[in-house]
Amino acid sequence: KRTDGNYEETFQGERRSVAVKSVGYTGWKLVGVTPERGISLSGLKTQLFVAFVVAFFLFLLMVINAYISSRITVPIKKLENRSTPWRRGSWTPRSTSVAPTRSAT
Repeated sequence: KRTDGNYEETFQGERRSVAVKSVGYTGWKLVGVTPERGISLSGLKTQLFVAFVVAFFLFLLMVINAYISSRITVPIKKLENRSTPWRRGSWTPRSTSVAPTRSAT
């Protein structure tokens, strides 16, 4: 008679994982049995899976980085392009419209 928890056992020469959980109001026990060969991956499959996950997150990180970089650099480039005439020595503003002023009379 087992208490609640996860166990590993060998049955007829095959290793398996057993999960036991008691249902409080009925007293029943729920038992899940999974053969070890069903839950373990081969070394190569595990390495490929880990490599895929790492590559996916690196790609996702690059996309997020590119988005953030463009959000930062585009306004800076606009500001730089607008300041080009001043760097070349032209101190006149682009717009020549001047608001009318009142005469002192």
